[in-house]
Amino acid sequence: MLNITVITVCFNEKRKIRETMESVLCQTYPHIEYLVMDGASTDGTVDILREYESRGHIRMYSEPDAGVYNAMNRGVARASGDYVFFLNAGDLFFHERVVADMVSHMDGDTAAIYYGKSCMVQADGLKQIVDFSQQEGTLEEKLLVGGMPCHQSIFAPRKLLEEHPFREEYQIRADYEWLLYAVGRGSRCVGVPVTVCFYDAAGISGRIRNYRRWQRESEEIAGLHRNRFPGAAAAEDGRAQTDKWKYWCRKNRFMFQLMSYWMALKQRGVDLAVYLQKKGYGRIAIYGMGNLGHTLSMELKGSSVSVAYVIDQHAENLCAEYPVYRPTEALQPVDLIIVTTVMCFEEVRDMLSEKKACPVVSLEDLLYEAGEWADGGGTEAGYENRAVWRR
Repeated sequence: MLNITVITVCFNEKRKIRETMESVLCQTYPHIEYLVMDGASTDGTVDILREYESRGHIRMYSEPDAGVYNAMNRGVARASGDYVFFLNAGDLFFHERVVADMVSHMDGDTAAIYYGKSCMVQADGLKQIVDFSQQEGTLEEKLLVGGMPCHQSIFAPRKLLEEHPFREEYQIRADYEWLLYAVGRGSRCVGVPVTVCFYDAAGISGRIRNYRRWQRESEEIAGLHRNRFPGAAAAEDGRAQTDKWKYWCRKNRFMFQLMSYWMALKQRGVDLAVYLQKKGYGRIAIYGMGNLGHTLSMELKGSSVSVAYVIDQHAENLCAEYPVYRPTEALQPVDLIIVTTVMCFEEVRDMLSEKKACPVVSLEDLLYEAGEWADGGGTEAGYENRAVWRR
């Protein structure tokens, strides 16, 4: 029988870690080694891990790390299974027979990579099954344009992970680089008709504000491995014709996701103005006065939080009730700048941070943080600081 190592990486995930671990411990497959790699959490996560370790259910290691892929590599170094599966905090196995069902489809080739379907859970609670094997195109065509199976659906050979660890210089797409390396050197990548996990789409790679970094890393990685794929030229020809269309499709999809989550917060009675006031931000500026920026200004209108001015590249075309500045102009001091553009947050944040000594946050992060604050009962004790408020 094949031995499977499940690795969970976490940092300050007190509210999510228990459910993730229980979804592993209830698996019916008998040959599972379970490791939890904690990044020296300070919120009580370690106490929960020690509770489970004392029962002999897990092996836990709590130590500072250099990011999620560093923690994953450390986990692989301690693993002994034939296959390694990563299920990070907030993600869950789809049901208790997942590992047994996946192993039943493995054909004895312990160098092959196996993956299943995933159930993506959006921030507003929407669930959608994603099956990479049924998406249009050959495997190599999909890989070369940035596609890959959900990482939380992949069972990876331990020896291959040891031979080529995750490259930690990539913050979001090191798993993609590993997969291209493996497939480009002849490893089979086999799709299995099993739904493996509930995947939390609000993680770092799924965040809208990280799209530009995702894109840059994807293009660099594809360039490194393109010569290993004989169908690369054909995929490249088709890509040039569709890039612009894909950009606008993604932008509209991201806007829809944000508005959908925003609506869910409103239905729960979460008030952004109250949250901002609790954080000490009474006078703010809004970057970007498209649909999202306008909606934010309308929500704050008449509240205890005042919009001092707005910033927009097309200031001359705006008819706003607030003073409007171009990004290149001198800006007045405010408590916080909220960036509502969905595709280029990092560039905007870096530009604004050079101009003003105040926090710059994306609207996406603001909404997620307000939701977590509300989940904690609307108190500081329930608020988990995920270091997204940048000066």
